[in-house]
Amino acid sequence: MQFFNIFGSLFGYVLWAAYSIVNNFGVAIIIFTLLFKVVLFPSSVKQQKSMAANSRLQAKQRALQEKYGNDKQKYNEELQKLYEKENFSPFSGCLNSFLPFIVMLGIYYSVVRPLSNVLHIASEKVAQLTEYINTIPGLALNTSSI
Repeated sequence: MQFFNIFGSLFGYVLWAAYSIVNNFGVAIIIFTLLFKVVLFPSSVKQQKSMAANSRLQAKQRALQEKYGNDKQKYNEELQKLYEKENFSPFSGCLNSFLPFIVMLGIYYSVVRPLSNVLHIASEKVAQLTEYINTIPGLALNTSSI
C-alpha cells in the first residue's frame, strides 16, 4: 500500500499543478485524467496489437492442437516454432497490462487521500486534525480515508 501511496504523492503534484492552472478541482481532475490517458495511450496500442496477433494465431494453434493433441511435448515444440515464425511472444501483453494498473492505483491514492498526496500535508498533522475533529461533540466524521 505504501508503494502506491508514493505514486499517489507524485501524481498529487500533477493534480495540484492542474488545479493551479484552472483553479477548479473538477476541471483539474478532468485535465489530470486526460493527461494520463495520453501518457498511457502507447501502452494501450501495444496491448491491442498483442491481442490482435493472438487472435490471428488462434486458428493455427487449434490446428496444431488437433494434429498433436496426444503428444504434448511435440505440440509445445511446434507451438514454439509457430511463435518464432510469426515473431510473437505470448507474454508481450503482460507488461502493457501491468503498467496501467500501477498508474491507476497511484491515481486512486492521489484522489482518495488529497490532504497528504495533493496538498502534501504531513500524515502526522492529518492524524492530529482527525483526532481533534473527532473530539468535537455532535460531529461524527468518517475520517478513515483522510
